[in-house]
Amino acid sequence: MIDDTTKLSPDAAALYAGVKTTKDGIEIKMHDQMAALEKLGRHLGVFEPKSAVGAGENPLRMLIDSVHATPSRSSRTRRRSKTRRTE
Repeated sequence: MIDDTTKLSPDAAALYAGVKTTKDGIEIKMHDQMAALEKLGRHLGVFEPKSAVGAGENPLRMLIDSVHATPSRSSRTRRRSKTRRTE
């Protein structure tokens, strides 16, 4: 018998792709982690020649820097509401 998959931890749920009944029994299907990493690398331009990306630019570092430089929406909302209360 298969347990309820809604009770999986977030990490396990990210890996779980489903269950399949075969002639030999039940098969647990999982997402391909290497394919996901490859798609992420292609999206970030990790596999591009340096001349295409720019000399010395690291696409992953640029993404991380852009995320840290931009305040999240919830923090902007909190700041606005604090400003309104003090006025």
